[in-house]
Amino acid sequence: MMRGILAAAGAALVGGAVAKVALRGPAAKPADTPLAPLVLPAGVVVREELGRRPGPLVVVLHGANDNEGQLVPSLASVDAHKIYVRGFLPAGKGFQWLKSRILKTPEPEFLRELEATGARLALLVRSMKAQRGASSVVVAGFSQGGHLAWYLAARGVVDGAAIASGALPRSFAVPRPSRKVLLRYVSGVEDKTVPWEFVRTTADRFRDAGYEVLGRQLDAGHSLSRVGSDFSRTLDQALVRLADSGAER
Repeated sequence: MMRGILAAAGAALVGGAVAKVALRGPAAKPADTPLAPLVLPAGVVVREELGRRPGPLVVVLHGANDNEGQLVPSLASVDAHKIYVRGFLPAGKGFQWLKSRILKTPEPEFLRELEATGARLALLVRSMKAQRGASSVVVAGFSQGGHLAWYLAARGVVDGAAIASGALPRSFAVPRPSRKVLLRYVSGVEDKTVPWEFVRTTADRFRDAGYEVLGRQLDAGHSLSRVGSDFSRTLDQALVRLADSGAER
């Protein structure tokens, strides 16, 4: 039975904080082995859901002005061990990953913030992977979370990515992958926040660099209500493809 866990970092400690854990959803069966609380940096908040199907750990990154619960309904049908991470920066009534905006911020400034946030997130992903004993990781991201999903793939932090409405500036240098990395994406042709042309160009550059990239153009804008179901299928396809390719052992 799937269990959900909401974890939030407690008081700051040297080297991190032990997460406070609260069960959400149905209670675990007595035979289930409870997970130890994740040790998270102070201020980091995650929601963790366990799945029945063996496979990669899935790290989920939401869009701007929202929180770690944004993508839970869209990805509810995906049977996987998922950790939904809250953006590091407060924004309105929610949170965000970047103050920069891909259409409005000069590229050098956008890239500086992307690198700084991406490096911090890379450390967190590697730590959670080690703590959960996962052999591989897939990142799933929407909008700003999608930008960072492309970034984490480029930096070799993850084995695959499912991306909705995310892109990288043209000046971002895409390195050749050191191993096979699977990238799946969806985006709306009517998207005015992250235009389809940005997404397509990003995908083409990753493909040219040697990544396995497949994507779909949707008759939609920048809205989870329009792309959510396709995003869920995209993530599921990435997980199946990873298993088929032997990346998950």
